[in-house]
Amino acid sequence: MQSCAINAPACSTLRTNCFFTTISIPGATAFLLHEVVEDAGRHGLQYLSDADFSRRYLAGYTEEVRATLQRFPESEFMARDQYQDFIDGNGFRRTLLCHEGIFLDRKVDLDFITAFYLLSTASPRRPDACLTDDSEMEFENQDGSRITVTNPLLKAAHLCLGRAWPRALSFTELLDGARTLLEGRQTGDDRRILTEALYILACSGEVSFLKSRPFLVKEVTDCPQASLLARRQALTGPLVTNLLHQTVQLEDDRTRHFLQLLDGSRTIEQITAEMTETFGPTVQVKQMDDAGQPTAPLLLSTRQSVDRSLATVGKLGLLVA
Repeated sequence: MQSCAINAPACSTLRTNCFFTTISIPGATAFLLHEVVEDAGRHGLQYLSDADFSRRYLAGYTEEVRATLQRFPESEFMARDQYQDFIDGNGFRRTLLCHEGIFLDRKVDLDFITAFYLLSTASPRRPDACLTDDSEMEFENQDGSRITVTNPLLKAAHLCLGRAWPRALSFTELLDGARTLLEGRQTGDDRRILTEALYILACSGEVSFLKSRPFLVKEVTDCPQASLLARRQALTGPLVTNLLHQTVQLEDDRTRHFLQLLDGSRTIEQITAEMTETFGPTVQVKQMDDAGQPTAPLLLSTRQSVDRSLATVGKLGLLVA
């Protein structure tokens, strides 16, 4: 009873664009970004940006590509994004529009990140690495990307974010949590160091930021409840949406059935009894080694399996607060 494959968070946006095609709608028409923006302009709207904040960050491109995109002046921001779509091969974008009378200042202040709740799936490759010195500590995100950190405060902050996932932390909670892991060690530069680091991480997409805290829990309650949307989606297929607007793939029919039992009306004992009645008293769990190769399966009692699955469901952002 396990799940994997989490996709990037979505926003409330108008979905448009560059080579936009929806296979499920016969006769769907493709549009370029500038065509969508021109049409929006006839309805009193103007282009703000792509909803993916990290697309503004050009450090991941080659020097030649960066130089080309940086030539576009502020007044041609939409044209720059159109060219970026061509470079990325971005065929399905998320476009933000606003009323045409609003003055747009796209310059983002460094400390904007302190006003948001922060999310990261980072987990240490070596949990026993030293936090308090300047030795390297490597973290890996759920998408497989890795980052190496040496500053003690930033190592502690990454640990705090990873342990909190899928809960989001305010900037102050994160700073206080990092200092706690360092046993109260702090300097007058801590706030600046963390602000600068989080700004870069947000720009590169390594850290997500939200205006309000997600309505979810990580801890399991006496009568756990999964989101109604996820339970309904699980009735017809393995892909469900979690409370962070991400897609989660459920492993098998057993997991999909398990999710249906998390409706808030059953205790963990009742859930265990129903799973035992339907699937038997023991469960074989697939195991993989560090190289991703299958190993001997793990044999668990149904109660052990339920406890394990509840922890996984909580980690995947499916439990309602």
